Amino acid sequence: MEAKHGTVVGHIAQDLGLELAKLVLRLFRVASKGRRDLLEVNLQNGILFVNSWIDREELCGRSAECSIHLEVIVDRPLQVFHVEVEMKDVNDNPPRFLRQEKTLF
Repeated sequence: MEAKHGTVVGHIAQDLGLELAKLVLRLFRVASKGRRDLLEVNLQNGILFVNSWIDREELCGRSAECSIHLEVIVDRPLQVFHVEVEMKDVNDNPPRFLRQEKTLF
């Protein structure tokens, strides 16, 4: 599955119980392990979104499980949240056959 720029992943600030009005004041930031530019947070609404094109197969190969690990950090007071974003595989490349039917035996 591919996810393009702007695709909403979730309401991360709300899920973490953080007040939207204080995200900027508390220096809300996201740090990811590995590729840093895949996901981003809109500080106005607390929504986590895809920042650059993600190809699950490229990210995790043929692995059955695939996820992106993030650390969300806020100050005043300091809090660190460990977040895992699971990448689901959608069959976006189904097999195609030239003929509708094929007799095997």
